Amino acid sequence: MSRKSPPFSLRLSEQTDRLVTAEAKRTKRSKGSVVETLAEEALKTRLVPGIAFRGDDYNRRAWLPLTLWTNCEPPSTNGLMISPEKLTAPF
Repeated sequence: MSRKSPPFSLRLSEQTDRLVTAEAKRTKRSKGSVVETLAEEALKTRLVPGIAFRGDDYNRRAWLPLTLWTNCEPPSTNGLMISPEKLTAPF
């Protein structure tokens, strides 16, 4: 089990609270767990521009959207191409 930080208070806008509450009910998780997961994804998205997340709630994975690969030349070494599937996120 991972260690948690000390608790703190967070006030959400009414609209955000409705969205978080709906997501918590849909996924059968606590509101705190939903907010924590969304915050982690948002921070990773800011730290690594171009990254996105997809998959079911319990199996979300970081991935690089296809448009990124269609807009730039893939890296190569001695003519060997590196496929996007072999790249992994650092987290």
